Amino acid sequence: MDDYFKACRVKMSKFTPAGFSSMIHSVARLGYYPGLDFMHDFEAHVTPQLQHFSRGELWKLAHGLATLYHRPSDTFLQNYWASFALKGTKLTVKDISLVLWSFSVLDIGMGHANALLALVDTATDLVGRHQLDPQDDEFAFRPGGGDDPAVLKYRQLVQGSMYLQTLHNPSLDHAVKRLEGVLQEAWRRRALALEAAAAAAATAEGGKGVAETSHKSVGEKDGKDKRRKGGQGWVSATTPPSSSPLPLSLALTQPTFHASVMETARALGLRVSSGTLNEVFNLELLLFPCSNALRGQAALPVVILLEGRGHFFTNALGRFTGDAEFRRFLVSYQAEYLRKFRAVAQVTIWDWRNAKTQDSKLRVLRNVLRKRGLDPAVYIPPTVASMGVVKGVEVEEEIDEKGEETKEQVVMMRGGGPALAQEGGGEYTDSEATVTAAAYVPLPHVQKRGTWSSSGSALSPSASSNNWDVMPSV
Repeated sequence: MDDYFKACRVKMSKFTPAGFSSMIHSVARLGYYPGLDFMHDFEAHVTPQLQHFSRGELWKLAHGLATLYHRPSDTFLQNYWASFALKGTKLTVKDISLVLWSFSVLDIGMGHANALLALVDTATDLVGRHQLDPQDDEFAFRPGGGDDPAVLKYRQLVQGSMYLQTLHNPSLDHAVKRLEGVLQEAWRRRALALEAAAAAAATAEGGKGVAETSHKSVGEKDGKDKRRKGGQGWVSATTPPSSSPLPLSLALTQPTFHASVMETARALGLRVSSGTLNEVFNLELLLFPCSNALRGQAALPVVILLEGRGHFFTNALGRFTGDAEFRRFLVSYQAEYLRKFRAVAQVTIWDWRNAKTQDSKLRVLRNVLRKRGLDPAVYIPPTVASMGVVKGVEVEEEIDEKGEETKEQVVMMRGGGPALAQEGGGEYTDSEATVTAAAYVPLPHVQKRGTWSSSGSALSPSASSNNWDVMPSV
């Protein structure tokens, strides 16, 4: 890939808008980080050509930048908004949801509030005109299987709305409430339509059993009940369940990783559960205090996010991808600002695989709790301590399978500070990669991931041109 990036830099002056958008979108999907110098060159070449980008090229460009977690300059963004506004009535829910999600990931902030407001108003208008309904060709139900595009767009719009509420802007808050209303109504219509389609298919097959199977498939695959429960609410069990964890489709983390952590936690007698945040973010491990006597903030669970290999760039295992950073930010906001959780911590798949015994796995959990300023004794039952599992000297360094100490180097993460990655470069397999318990940055108190200003023109809602108009920002 290094040779590919070198060739791209040589030829970049000759790239077309289609070439720029396809290249950055593809590289992002492959999970490769090109490097900051490359991204600056890319941005410099793209900025003057943005007016020539098509709708599809614009959202591919935004999605690529978001996945690579590269926030472009305000000059770039102003040119981007001007180009996007020119598309006017041609914009679709797909365009809006991808662009809103992408720039929410990049935390463009209040300097571009007018453009964000225009995105939300346009999305509200399009969803209200049934663009998320099954009869719309772009979002038609796929009986043959595969991901339902409407589910993805719904999640992107909800996640974007969650970000906008962190800006605490009254105009954006009101716009988000309107969008939430039409999304819930659209999802209700969709659920009814898909149930009717499943019933019709069952009737055609001539059996009730087929109807039940079809109904289950629609409900589980397409998430017909995935309706937001209002505001920034926490959609999860408020107390640990006595049976198995909630049945989640863990799209963000390897299911075997999650199963291993849950199995170990239960074997150690920890009070754990799983949950979701607004049913769009997985909360793989909710760790509750071992005593039921605690009240208030102290009784809230600690969210432990399980960071699988796919949450990091292939060639930079110490750097989170944009969507992983976005989840960390929004879940952290829930804990630090809205007080929905006690704290938020992370465990990487390499931390867990390096810990070969229950003792060492428990040590990993104790370490992440301590790094968040929490007392592990609050969450570890006395019976575990009496077994001697938690006694002895705390070992912070992990040793690889060959008995050699892991070599590390510090890399800088946008919005997170320094992180540790394996020394060297190139592609790693799961068996080769070893990232210690300190290989990610403990979440700081919630703060903006950047401080940016805006100048020049921005976008604002307008009665014409499908909510888009270019005007001076205020």
